[in-house]
Amino acid sequence: MENALEQLRSCAPTNIRAVDKKVYSCLEWSYTHLKGDDVKSLFLLCGMLGYGDISLDLLLRYGMGLDLFDRIDSLEQARNRLLALVEILKASGLLLDSHEDTHKFDEEIDSSLLFMDADNKFVRMHSVVREVARAIASKDPHPFVVREDVGLEEWSETDESKRCAFISLHCKAVHDLPQELVWPELQFFLLQNNNPPLNIPNTFFEGMKKLKVLDLSHMHFTTLPSSLDSLANLRTLRLMGASWETLL
Repeated sequence: MENALEQLRSCAPTNIRAVDKKVYSCLEWSYTHLKGDDVKSLFLLCGMLGYGDISLDLLLRYGMGLDLFDRIDSLEQARNRLLALVEILKASGLLLDSHEDTHKFDEEIDSSLLFMDADNKFVRMHSVVREVARAIASKDPHPFVVREDVGLEEWSETDESKRCAFISLHCKAVHDLPQELVWPELQFFLLQNNNPPLNIPNTFFEGMKKLKVLDLSHMHFTTLPSSLDSLANLRTLRLMGASWETLL
């Protein structure tokens, strides 16, 4: 175990794909022996959220939307539960403190007064751990998927996409999305676009009846799609920094 952790510490981001099998096994063992579905789900969620620091406030919003915290009656209880789960993941070597003790809070970074007294309001995940988290999530009966835009229309019709519960979609060279994506098991959808504006058809969300969390932050739309009204189970809609020209 110690040798595997030492190899993890020495891994550079360029060597992620070639990570030693012992390191992978060590991390998978750590995940398997986490006690509770909530802490396992939080680990997999962190693995989906890209690179760099992860805001505790963002994890709280996502976690509440996904009903991640059992037997919680208040926002403060949810906050305290999240902090406890984060500490479990840190103790297991699966999460790390942020590189910086403080952050300059601006429109690019989500923050909340709920975490002003926390020792560190952000966490991060080692690149190798993130790759392992994504590999584990891909094996789930309802997998977590981080997807680039290449071949989106073809992939969206596959059996894999229809089984997905969590999708993070990065659109780098897409201006138009399909009329509708039938993802009946989808609960979490993070959509990012580096080449605005993105045209989202009005019917786009109609095939996502189980969706609980939708994050369209920093997106630019011509209009907000009317199919948002069809998301009866939606608990968290995040539009931080988003803009649109007209409302339907």
